[in-house]
Amino acid sequence: MGAALEHGHHGTAWRLPATVYGLFELRRYWHEWRDLHTLGLRAAESAGDAFGTARNHLGTGDAQWLLGDLDAAVRHYRAALASNREAGDPWVEGFALRQLGVVAWQRGERGGAVETVERAIGVFHEAGERRGEAMGLLSLADFRADLGGFDTALGLGAALDYLRDHGDPRAEDVEARLLRLAADG
Repeated sequence: MGAALEHGHHGTAWRLPATVYGLFELRRYWHEWRDLHTLGLRAAESAGDAFGTARNHLGTGDAQWLLGDLDAAVRHYRAALASNREAGDPWVEGFALRQLGVVAWQRGERGGAVETVERAIGVFHEAGERRGEAMGLLSLADFRADLGGFDTALGLGAALDYLRDHGDPRAEDVEARLLRLAADG
């Protein structure tokens, strides 16, 4: 990554963090994830690539969120949305909105959180991005569960259908949550 950046291969350098995103998420390498996306952000900005800038802001925001720095995460999610205005990628827009909603919920901003995640779900739906839609539904179900809502299973069930259909490993976690809800019900 550093070599690509040093030799002016900015397009390659900003794509590397986006490409290995799943590995860092799976292995929980939060600090390395943040550091790599910081370099990717520098490369995308040097290349003048709005999509690369948006993707790397989103990735940096996720790493900061997982590291517990909510203020930094929000700054990067908002920057991802700003950069994405030029790029116009619904995946970036939807996930930046979803994460802003999740952070708002963590901060106790209940109404704004729900509205923001619902906007994300709308973006995903309009773009035909079913995985993003499922992730948004999971967030809403988590919000309802926090409030003791019994309709949590509806959001979890819809998300589980998608995750199962696509072999997503998160399906097992969602299924376990549904079983806990049924046992507690």
